[in-house]
Amino acid sequence: MVSLDDVRPFLFETEQFNNRLVNDIMHPNTEVLHLETDSAEQVMQQFDRTGAWYLPSCVARRRLFCGFLSQVAIFAAYRQKLIEMNND
Repeated sequence: MVSLDDVRPFLFETEQFNNRLVNDIMHPNTEVLHLETDSAEQVMQQFDRTGAWYLPSCVARRRLFCGFLSQVAIFAAYRQKLIEMNND
């Protein structure tokens, strides 16, 4: 996986475009969230273990990439649920 933070230092160094390989800046072996099998607790443990703010997610059976899950979005949804529960 390559994030914008990984690429940002090289964006304006056009002379380096032909000398920089994606392999040099990518993060191999990024953990993947499996939407069909991972519990919320497992997902949060993966975020804690990796220190990542977002992780790729996929459908486990078909290994189909679905997108990225954001730790910030999870906490925002959780916070919203708590607010709704307290208002009831």
